[in-house]
Parts: sequence; structure tokens; C-alpha cells
Amino acid sequence: MSVPITRRAASAALASVPLAAMPRTTRAQSRTVAPALPAPAEARLQALQAHPALAGNRVYRADVFRPGEPGTAPLFVYARHVQAVGSGLVASHLTYLPGGELIIEERVTSSAGHVFKRFDVANRQTGLSGSVTLDAGQSQLRFEGPDKTRQRNERVSAPVVAGPNLHGHILQNWDNLANAARLPVRLVVLARMETLGFTIHRVESHNGFTTFQITPRHFLMRLVVSPLRVVFDNATRRVARYEGRVPPMRRTGTRLVDLDAVVDYHWDTDRYR
Repeated sequence: MSVPITRRAASAALASVPLAAMPRTTRAQSRTVAPALPAPAEARLQALQAHPALAGNRVYRADVFRPGEPGTAPLFVYARHVQAVGSGLVASHLTYLPGGELIIEERVTSSAGHVFKRFDVANRQTGLSGSVTLDAGQSQLRFEGPDKTRQRNERVSAPVVAGPNLHGHILQNWDNLANAARLPVRLVVLARMETLGFTIHRVESHNGFTTFQITPRHFLMRLVVSPLRVVFDNATRRVARYEGRVPPMRRTGTRLVDLDAVVDYHWDTDRYR
């Protein structure tokens, strides 16, 4: 029988050791049973399950569907929570099973303008947890495990993005993208302990909505990862729809496989943050 988590205990868990356990494999989709998360990661998810507002105010809720299956029950539900820290933001994407169990947190700490500083993950579905930090010069990423035995550095020359700051990065560059700019970014893929190159460009704008596409730069990646598409409402600059790869995976028999999905948004605020 589980013990109820008080708000004080939840706050203590959130303030404890940062998540930093490295993935045990880059082939999580072949797992039949996910390994247990390290204690700090599990404690954080339990705290957020009991008190999601500890991640900040909710900005929106989103429903995740298989393409071509709108109107059906969502496969997953996730929510964006944001809290201000100094002049920056900490944005958490919390993914739930339809029954309400929290299974994933992806968290980005950013400075003003959604500029990436740090990425943290705790994923009960695959057993993945970890963190990635960008140095002050914005030129080197640090992938690091809690026991210091698994570490990796990567030099970057393009802006770094992860799920919780990707849409914000597009908004910060809206005018350039509207003028046909093609913006390179490095997308953090913690399971691979590396970033992958993508290019963002505007696809179309009509009927009050603008669509941006995020395409893998390497031709081999384009064979296995479809372009991501984000649709914004021009009047509010809020996201209306997303199509592409999402963090949760779908189960096929005893295996977990990558999921390309459609995401619809239900907003709690009048603007993106």
C-alpha cells in the first residue's frame, strides 16, 4: 500500500539531487520490462503525480492521437507547466497515461527568450533518466551520469533545443522564419547521448494559421524520422497542432516502438510561455 505524499515531502523531492542517471541502452523500443528509475528520478515523478503544480502553472493540456484517428480516446495526455526562475523559465512537459498515471517528465531550464540551458528527463516507460547541460559560452553540451562513469561532451555551433523549448524557439524567430529563413538547430536526444541536426522553416500561412516544419538535416535521418510540423494560431501565437515524433512510445505486443502522433492543444492561458 502506497503512502500519500504530502506537499512538503513533494517539495523536498523536487529540490533534491538533480536527475542525472544515464540510459542503460539506446534501444529502449526493444524492452519488454523497463528498468527501475534511480531513486531521485522516481521521487520526483511521485511528487509531481501528487502535486503537479510544483512544476509551475499549467499552460496547456494536450491530447496525443495516432495519425488518422481523431475523435478517438487519446493514447496519452500531457501538460506543460512553467515557473519563472529569475529572468528565465523552467518548463516541464508531463506525460500521462489516459488513466492519469504520470510516466514522463521532460524539463528544460532556459534563459530569457527560451534559450536552452539544461534538459532533464525521467521516463518510467523506458527507464530513461538523465540530464544535459549547455555551458555559459553556448558551445559545449555535457551529458553526465550520477556516478560519473558515463559522461560525454559535445561541441555545438547551432542553437540547442529540446521538447519543452522547441516551440518557444520558433516563436522567438518568427519574423526571420516568415521571411523564408531556414534556421539550423541541434535537437537533444538523450537516449543516444547526442544531438541531431534539424532545420526549421515556414511551410505555409493561410486562414489565420502558420505551419512550420522541422526537418532532419542528414539524409539518413530523413529516411527514419519524418519531418515534424507545428501549427500556430497567428492571432494568439499559441500552438494549435503538432504532428511528428513524441516522447512516449506505443506498445506492440511485448515491444515499445517509436510513435509519430498528432497532438491537439487545450489552452489554460492566453499566450505561450
